[in-house]
Amino acid sequence: MNNRCTLARVGKPAIWMTTVSAFLLLVQIGPTLSLIAISCFPATFLLAQEPSGTVSENNDLAIQELERLRSIDYHDMRFGDILEQLAEQTGLRFELHETAIDSNLDIDTPYSKTIQSTRLATILDLLLEPFQCTYSIKDGIVMIVGKDYANENPDMEVLNCQVLLASIQPQQEFFDGNPPSAPKAPQPKLEGGGLGGVVFAIPIPQAQGDPIQQVTQQEKEPAVEVEVLADDASPGSASVDEGGGASKPISYYRTIEPRERLVNLIRDTIDRDSWKENGNHASIIELNGLLVIRQTAHNIREIRILLERLEAGGLK
Repeated sequence: MNNRCTLARVGKPAIWMTTVSAFLLLVQIGPTLSLIAISCFPATFLLAQEPSGTVSENNDLAIQELERLRSIDYHDMRFGDILEQLAEQTGLRFELHETAIDSNLDIDTPYSKTIQSTRLATILDLLLEPFQCTYSIKDGIVMIVGKDYANENPDMEVLNCQVLLASIQPQQEFFDGNPPSAPKAPQPKLEGGGLGGVVFAIPIPQAQGDPIQQVTQQEKEPAVEVEVLADDASPGSASVDEGGGASKPISYYRTIEPRERLVNLIRDTIDRDSWKENGNHASIIELNGLLVIRQTAHNIREIRILLERLEAGGLK
């Protein structure tokens, strides 16, 4: 009994000492273990530090940062180090896509560039242009990609243009003879007349995506008599007899609505060859005052700039 009691008394301090020693050992090697864990799982660690949000919110934050003024001064710096430095300065996440590597962008290549007080988006354009690369924004991540990949996989953006559309006036487009979309014009019908002149309102087969077309004769001209050519005349042609055997073709016109004027202006101004209408992948539609756009991130930025200038100056 005494031996057992003695062993019990000796055993408790021994266990306590072992526990303390283990604790001190963990305190000493704990930071080392933490570094090992972080190095093994860097993506998980980094993503845990990122603020959560929707895709749109993350993209908006990235776009805001890309519009801030920055200055760079690189001398024989690896391109990979440049991206790391930009990430530290801006808080943005950069990722190099395989298509950028296929475009001969080598992160180990020394690079020299000095740019003062310029928006970061423009700086990226200048850095990536020699490599035929650009950037794309995916859930707040700035992806460095090849230009061909960016064109074939456009980003999506929704821009509010309600205020701008309210300031744009409809426009009438006039042309003589048959409209290209009408294989045969209907016979003119006299809607009004008298000494003040005549007005002809003739509905024309509607072209896809176009408003209803009409035919008109200006009221300013003297009263005239309508003459419809014989069946063997040019298909769909019509003229107005002005007296003395002279005839004048009827002028067609169609109304271009504000949304169509704006969409046409964007297509004609921003990278014309990139749009689906010209055989590529970019697209734009207007829906209840919103522009739904699929374009490269670079071109979406150009569209934003164009809309800002139009709102400032107005499109009449």
